[in-house]
Amino acid sequence: MTARTIAAPRIAFLVPLLLVFACGATVEQSAPASPLPSTAIEEPSLTPVPAGPSGPPAEPTQFVPPTPVCPATFDAALPDPETGLTAHEGDRLTLALPPGWQFLRWEGFDRPAVGDGGNVWPPIDTPQRPTTIEVPVPFRPGASIAGYTLTITNDDGRIVGTLEIRFMTSLPSS
Repeated sequence: MTARTIAAPRIAFLVPLLLVFACGATVEQSAPASPLPSTAIEEPSLTPVPAGPSGPPAEPTQFVPPTPVCPATFDAALPDPETGLTAHEGDRLTLALPPGWQFLRWEGFDRPAVGDGGNVWPPIDTPQRPTTIEVPVPFRPGASIAGYTLTITNDDGRIVGTLEIRFMTSLPSS
C-alpha cells in the first residue's frame, strides 16, 4: 500500500494568537561587556528609614492579581473537534506555517473519539527548522482524536511559542 499525504489547512490563523503573548515585550541590546576595573569595591552605606505611620493596622484586602498586558489571552483545554478528516491507513497529515515561521519541535497523541486507549508520539526536534512537517494519522478504524503540540519560532528566533491543535480523523473499517 502506498502512503498518501493529506494536506491539512494551514495553521496561519493560530500564529496571530502567538503574537498576542508577545505584545508588550521589548528587545534590548546591551553594549559589549567591558573588563572590570582593578579598583577596590566600596561597601554601600546604609541610610536609616523613618518608621511608618502609627495607629491601628489597616484592614486586609482581597488579593487581586495584576491585569495582564494582553488581557485577551487565556488558557483553556481545547474541546474535541466535532467533524474531521477522512483518512486511510498509512496517510500522513501535512502541517504548514505561514512565511516567517519555522517548526522547532513537535509531539502528539491520538485516542479513540469514544472509549479508552491511545498512543503517544514522543517529542521530535526539527533542527532544520522546516516550514512544513508531516505527522502521523491515527491508524485505528473509526473516529480518533489526534492532538499535536507544536513548538515554533519566527525566522530571526526572537519569538518562540507553542501551539496546541487537535484533529478528528476517521479511518474506514477494514
